[in-house]
Amino acid sequence: MSSYAALKRIWRSRVNGLGALPLFLLRVILTLFGRLIRVEGAERLGALRRPVIFALNHNNYAETFFLPCLLMHLTGRKVSFLVHWMWKDFPVIGRLMRFIDPVWVWSLPVRFSFGRRRRPGPENSAVPAAVRRFGEGSSLGIFPEGTRNHRPHTLLKARRGLGEIALRCRATVLPVGIDFPSRVKRGRIPALGRMVVRIGAPLDLAAEQASWDEHEARGAAGRPEERRRVRELVNLVMHKTMTAISLLCGKRYAPRSRL
Repeated sequence: MSSYAALKRIWRSRVNGLGALPLFLLRVILTLFGRLIRVEGAERLGALRRPVIFALNHNNYAETFFLPCLLMHLTGRKVSFLVHWMWKDFPVIGRLMRFIDPVWVWSLPVRFSFGRRRRPGPENSAVPAAVRRFGEGSSLGIFPEGTRNHRPHTLLKARRGLGEIALRCRATVLPVGIDFPSRVKRGRIPALGRMVVRIGAPLDLAAEQASWDEHEARGAAGRPEERRRVRELVNLVMHKTMTAISLLCGKRYAPRSRL
């Protein structure tokens, strides 16, 4: 993304629903750091005609800023990422985060010493808020691992939120793999370095979403057998998603592994 033509595209880009100041900052970030990013499979984004869920592996803090900017630039529409609530309290970063209209995840514990307890949020689960945001026409960005994964060769076990959101929204899930070529040679994930962003094909979730529709039609969510069926459907969606991400990012999926 370092050529003159790429820079022209960045500074001529428009993002629906994004104001002048956030758009300017997006362009600045991609101008400064775009040369570190190589995108593969961007042509798949041209066929998108409605909001989708981008499912990405998570390696370091830098991705938290680069990926929303990159996806909004490539799609021309706002992408609301699910973000740890604690970033709201950072004077500059919190303001930048608000520009992308994130879905705050209130259920996660505090990570830094300035906050001693989890602050109460409007909802303990981010799923209802994400479903509403998707229904309003926003694409979503989700890191299913739920945290930064510094392991160079394996993915972490995915959290269940993405699967439930995808089923409740009847959404298209687009897997995205983030790979750092230096991880193999150095045996670690760099804090900042050249990355390859590989955009995969939309997942085929027709069978799982049809089963979800049947579950909704029965209206018996409180029954044990229905709860068990919902867990099975969510797990199937997550397995398909993480398998696709693993093929794109070069990391092996280890579903029983958590930090």
